[in-house]
Amino acid sequence: MARESRLLFQRDRPPAPRPGFETDVVGELRNLVSSLPEGVASLRISRVKGHPEWAEPAFEVTPTNRKAARLGGYAVADDLYLTVGEAEREFIAFAKGGNIIRGSNWRDEFRWILGGSHSGRHNSAPLP
Repeated sequence: MARESRLLFQRDRPPAPRPGFETDVVGELRNLVSSLPEGVASLRISRVKGHPEWAEPAFEVTPTNRKAARLGGYAVADDLYLTVGEAEREFIAFAKGGNIIRGSNWRDEFRWILGGSHSGRHNSAPLP
């Protein structure tokens, strides 16, 4: 019963991202979504669904275009767990960059992913 009460309390608490990559991902998401034309997508930041005891930030970007993919996931330490539409992927050490586009930093890769998901189009990554 005590554990259940503690989990209910934590579910209502906002995430507490660690300084560095986790905090930077939240900031990057806010910047990216706010730079989109008004009404294109909404952003929700919370704790990881099903794990209210985790302090790491979970996110969901919901586009208004029904053909566009929903983007969601969470950041833990230097890793990114990402869902685009129905596809899921874990990026170990995403903070180091170069996971998708060789030689790029994680922010550029993240912008590329978000751009493709909200537009409803499949974009090709530029080759290095």
